[in-house]
Amino acid sequence: MLEILASYSILPDADCSHIDDTGCRTFSQIDLLLKQTLNKPPRRLGHMTKFACVGAVNCLNSYKQRSLDEEYLGVFFGTALGNMKESHLVQRQIFTEPDGMPSPIKFSTSLSNISAFYVAAASGAKGANQVISQNEFSFEGALLSALLFDYKNRPYHSLVGAADCCFGTRHLHGQYMGFPEDSDFGEGTGWLLLGKEADHSLGQILDIRFVQFEEPETLGKKNLREITATIGNYRKEDESVFILPGLRIEDYLLNRITDSVSQVSIIPFLKKTGIYPTASAAGIADLISQPHSSGLYLHLAKNSGNRAAITVFRLNNRVQ
Repeated sequence: MLEILASYSILPDADCSHIDDTGCRTFSQIDLLLKQTLNKPPRRLGHMTKFACVGAVNCLNSYKQRSLDEEYLGVFFGTALGNMKESHLVQRQIFTEPDGMPSPIKFSTSLSNISAFYVAAASGAKGANQVISQNEFSFEGALLSALLFDYKNRPYHSLVGAADCCFGTRHLHGQYMGFPEDSDFGEGTGWLLLGKEADHSLGQILDIRFVQFEEPETLGKKNLREITATIGNYRKEDESVFILPGLRIEDYLLNRITDSVSQVSIIPFLKKTGIYPTASAAGIADLISQPHSSGLYLHLAKNSGNRAAITVFRLNNRVQ
């Protein structure tokens, strides 16, 4: 279990009329926000790396209780697509342009694991530094890595986040994720600052579970049993339960949960984040940043192989 000390998210523009050349909902002010966040932003950052740096640094800055020891500050960063915007451009330059020579600068910014380096440089983190890429469970993988990290009795803190951004076209997004190309695709980032001390805790990360779900046509009680058992393992007496349905969680399963478990509320977030592989990070971080009720929270998501991730956390009451 780790305490949640701070959170920060970047969501697509609320004005859905802002659609970029990819046909996806974007956050249009990332360059301005980067300049506002960092005194001297590194030059030639990849598009996704900008999101990661802004998200991590603002998350860290929002924790005003005390200064943290940079030697014991780690970074656990999840991404499915990496710097795909630059990678896509480099591939076009190689395969479609006459000389087949990509821009060296664009090539360097296309390297995805460089993002965690820039996050550490921007935040001052000198501890563990990991990039976790597990497709649509990349954020859950980053959280699990942080939970399994050996904190011992050191004053260790972890910046845990994920980011993915628009690239190519709606058709390419749909092909990659297995969604219809008219889906509401988005981009963004979400970050949590985690640690052991509970003095100023917003809540706790309790568990990350990966389970194989049954196909909808053959759904008996297995999927529901997995979820209700998880709720039963962590729920305190008369505690309210909140479900955050992520990617591929259908209404029929949510209806079964609300019919089977008392005091359950559904908190949809994909309309705010848009659909992209690590939308769970932005959805969870945004929820924690806003006024919310105390209770047990579960984020549910399913990948194209019908494998599900259940992220369990508890939040303290946070009012305006």
